Amino acid sequence: MDRPVNRSVLYAMVVVFVSVIAVAAISVWYANRVQQESNRNWCDLVVTLDTAYQQTRPSSPLGQQLAEDMHNLRVRLGCP
Repeated sequence: MDRPVNRSVLYAMVVVFVSVIAVAAISVWYANRVQQESNRNWCDLVVTLDTAYQQTRPSSPLGQQLAEDMHNLRVRLGCP
């Protein structure tokens, strides 16, 4: 005893499905945008420190590791 699906129910299901997909896509886009903005905000500090370490190389092993880590962070963040 199969009953045909009412058109209005089918339409409502399609609208709900499309709405959920749209909300998910917008959420992913927004999260990526916020992450990129956060990375740009850190770039000023990272570039300043990396430039300072390049001009005057640290002599201690810890300072050299910090300089290397700062440069790697600059590259990973895509800072100029």
